Amino acid sequence: MKENSLNKLKSKFTLKEDKNTGEYHIFDSFEDAYFWDKSLCRSMERVNSVNNIFFCKSEEEAIELCSKRDRKICTVCMGFMYVK
Repeated sequence: MKENSLNKLKSKFTLKEDKNTGEYHIFDSFEDAYFWDKSLCRSMERVNSVNNIFFCKSEEEAIELCSKRDRKICTVCMGFMYVK
């Protein structure tokens, strides 16, 4: 996939639980086609997750769902959500 074609795709977000710490991290993807291997904060790798809390939600849906969970979500990942 060409780099400039990624800019045309809509971001989707997934919340994953870190199997080592129990903390939740947010991962960015593009329309179910291209997934980043690290969380938005870059401190968790996708392979270290135990489950998805939600999968491929829009930015608005992801922010709403994260605000309802309110605990154990990486504050750096949340900060990136609001900056986007």
